[in-house]
Amino acid sequence: MVPNAASQPRPSASSDAPVLLVGAGVAGVSCALWLDTFGVPMRWVDLCGRVGGTLHRIRHDIMNYPGLAAMDGAALAARLSNQVERRALRLESAFVEAIDIHRMEAHWGESSSAHPYVVLATGTSPKRLGLSGERELWGRLVFGSSHQAAEHLRARPVLVVGEGDGAFEGALILARAGSKVLLAHRSEKVRRARLAFREAVASCAEISVHASTQIVAWEESARGIEVELQSVGKRWSIELGAVVLKLGVRPNLPSLIGQLERDERGFIRVDCQCQSSAAGVFAIGDVTAQPLQCIALAAAQGAAAASCIARRLGLLFNDYVPKERS
Repeated sequence: MVPNAASQPRPSASSDAPVLLVGAGVAGVSCALWLDTFGVPMRWVDLCGRVGGTLHRIRHDIMNYPGLAAMDGAALAARLSNQVERRALRLESAFVEAIDIHRMEAHWGESSSAHPYVVLATGTSPKRLGLSGERELWGRLVFGSSHQAAEHLRARPVLVVGEGDGAFEGALILARAGSKVLLAHRSEKVRRARLAFREAVASCAEISVHASTQIVAWEESARGIEVELQSVGKRWSIELGAVVLKLGVRPNLPSLIGQLERDERGFIRVDCQCQSSAAGVFAIGDVTAQPLQCIALAAAQGAAAASCIARRLGLLFNDYVPKERS
C-alpha cells in the first residue's frame, strides 16, 4: 500500500551528500554503519523514521544468526537502534515518492535532492488478496502475522491462507495457541512448504487442510468475520475469529523514473556488489532478487554496497582495513 504523499514527512533542504540511503532495516543499518566507517557522507531516510524495518514483523526468536542469542525482531531492532545512537548517525523520517534514475534525483512532493549514489533498502510488505474491505479489516480481523492473530483470537477458529513455510508454520502456532485451524491453499498439491512442516500439520488434529481452495469474499460479522470459500465444485461460507494471509511478500519500492532490471516477482536484480542495472543505484536486503531472505545476507549486502561506493569515491582501497570503532 502506497502512503498518502500529502501526509508524509519530507526531509529538510537538499543535501550535498553523495549517498542517499533509503530504509533502516538490517541492510540499511549495516550500510549506514559501514558508510560511516569509511567516511562517506550520506543522507539516510526511512518512511517511519525508526530503525528495524521488517524486523518489527518478526515475533518469533531469531535462531540462526551467528553469535546472536535467541531474540525476536523487536529486540534485535532495539539493539540496532542503540548502535546507531552510539554512532550518532542521523536518520530522517521521510517518504521518498519517486527516484529519477536518469538524473539521480529523489523526489519528495514538490522538493527533490540529487545524489550520485542511491541505495535502496526498502524491504518488503505482506502480499494481500485485494478483496473488497481488506484495508478496513487489516489488523482487526485479517492479519499477516500468526502471532498477532493468536493474541487477538483467544482460541477462536481461524483460517490460514497460503502454501509456503509461513502458512504451515503459522497454522501450527495458532493450533498450539488453542485455535481450530483451517489451512487453505490454491494448489492441488503443496510443494513450497518444507517436509517437516507438512508432516507436523498432517499429524495435528486441530488443523484441517483444504487444497484447491480460495477465498472469494468476506464480511465482518457479529462474532468475527464470515468468509466465503470456493473449491472444485463447491462453494460455502464459514464464520471465523480471524483470517491470516501467508501469501508471501512484495518489494517496497518508490516510483521509478527509468528502468531497473527485476525478476518475475518484481525484486531488483543486483551483482555481487549490490549494484543494480542502473549506474549509481544499489539495492540491498529483502528488496533484492535472492534465493533466501535473511538478516545475515541483508547485513552482508549493506557492507558490500558501502565498500563499493567508498572505492568509487576514492575513500577505500583494496589494501584498506578499517579500524574498529568503540
